[in-house]
Amino acid sequence: MSFMRPGMRENECVGLVNKVLYDLGSEHVEGVNAISGERCSPHPHVYTDRVLRPGDPAYFDLVHAYMGYRTCLLPHLRDRERVSGTGGRLQALP
Repeated sequence: MSFMRPGMRENECVGLVNKVLYDLGSEHVEGVNAISGERCSPHPHVYTDRVLRPGDPAYFDLVHAYMGYRTCLLPHLRDRERVSGTGGRLQALP
């Protein structure tokens, strides 16, 4: 998720992920959840216009169809990675 950077909003992440999934051939995107910061635990199943801040944990849940298969992808970033304040990259936690 190298596109994430401080100042970006959760709903912007959702829009970008939807575009990328369709560009890569998804037939149907049922839902993308983007949850960050203090909203990660327990995580709701809705995104907001919350701004990503440096050091925020981030959680994404992707549900879509690809080549006839329905998938639920859970790229958990909250345990090992956080939004970095430099270069728009995630940083691994020690």
